[in-house]
Amino acid sequence: MSGKLAPEALEIVLNEPPVASTSTRAAEEGLVVVLKEGVLMSTTQLPGAALVQQDQRPLSAEQVRALAAVALEGGVASMPINLFRPRYVDLQVAVLNQRKSLQARAFAGMDPGKHVAEQQTIERFVDAILALRPAVPGRS
Repeated sequence: MSGKLAPEALEIVLNEPPVASTSTRAAEEGLVVVLKEGVLMSTTQLPGAALVQQDQRPLSAEQVRALAAVALEGGVASMPINLFRPRYVDLQVAVLNQRKSLQARAFAGMDPGKHVAEQQTIERFVDAILALRPAVPGRS
């Protein structure tokens, strides 16, 4: 045995619902990104529209291990289940029989400065996941 987990052992579900525009904020697309069995599936929903764009791509073992490393090094498994984040995100990470689910959003009464390191890790993790989506012309 090599001491490394197979890339198929890592599963991730990231959900960022679409955000409608307001007088102070531009609309933002919604995303559901799923990594399962080494394949990254991405679904995009435009705000206020039923239009959904789906794509998928297999990831290399190195790409999957890099995602796992961001989660491991950032301590995602031991994070609180609720974190502050201006934009809502629901995140589930599983490796074999170990699973971590968390939500990050602007919870009422939550101090945005309480878990800064964890919030920064979640941002890096979300960015790392989103960076692996296939390039689609016109998509942000």
